[in-house]
Amino acid sequence: FRSVISNITSEELFAFIKFSIIALLILPFLPNSDYGPEKLLNPFEIGSIIVIVSLLNFIGYFLVKFVGAKRGILFTAVLGGLISSTAVSWSYATRSKESPELSSKYAAGISIASAIMFPRLVLLADIFNAKILWYLALPFAILGLICLIVALTLIKKDSSKMNTEIKLGNPLNILNAIGFGVLFVVISYAVFYANRFFGESGLYYSALIAGLADTDAITISMAKFSLEGEKLRLAANVILAATLSNMLVKLAITFFKGSRITGKLVGLCYGSVVLIGVVYILITG
Repeated sequence: FRSVISNITSEELFAFIKFSIIALLILPFLPNSDYGPEKLLNPFEIGSIIVIVSLLNFIGYFLVKFVGAKRGILFTAVLGGLISSTAVSWSYATRSKESPELSSKYAAGISIASAIMFPRLVLLADIFNAKILWYLALPFAILGLICLIVALTLIKKDSSKMNTEIKLGNPLNILNAIGFGVLFVVISYAVFYANRFFGESGLYYSALIAGLADTDAITISMAKFSLEGEKLRLAANVILAATLSNMLVKLAITFFKGSRITGKLVGLCYGSVVLIGVVYILITG
């Protein structure tokens, strides 16, 4: 315990203090009422979303630092996936070009980080709407399992002695947290008006666009959108569509920043995931 405390930097301590102020001193005093056009702006709900997502990132950050750093590509990817599978993709793709002999292992790390993303999103959706869990569980389990199988197949030997620390930055950035809140509001309005003017197809367009930047916000928005229980299947498929869009972004990152072998291996994995995901949406939608 003492070694953990001694390794906490002043920047991390300050981040923890800021998080505590937001969660304990600011959030409880935000008004829990609906404001703005279509009554979609609830300060307390928006603040709660920022705190919940920040907490997940906060926990994941320290797991990476104190448990996962320098303990192998695979294990670090698992913990890094708790924070951002996109960050893992960016980091490992870059390193695969620097060390092409490790391309298959970095491809495995990228794949397993995305495998972690699926249960993380299910948990996030479940926090805001427990009923949607049963609609997300099957497709996300299948897609996550594909990523996991690919990762385990590519890992041929223990890589625990390799230096694979991922620089994921500060666990709490106030501007970034506010930016997420703004993104959530924008996506909430996009979902509302897309559904009003374009019906189900509009929701899918919103999901594809939202997935280019983030999967958390659209996941929360659709979980809340389906609270009445009438459009759970639609909401789950929209979340799946956003996730597939995000997978394509990570594939592009790996292809352009990584080695040829890493890009090819990740392409086979993510290509399979996207194909199966699209087929699932077409069948169930």
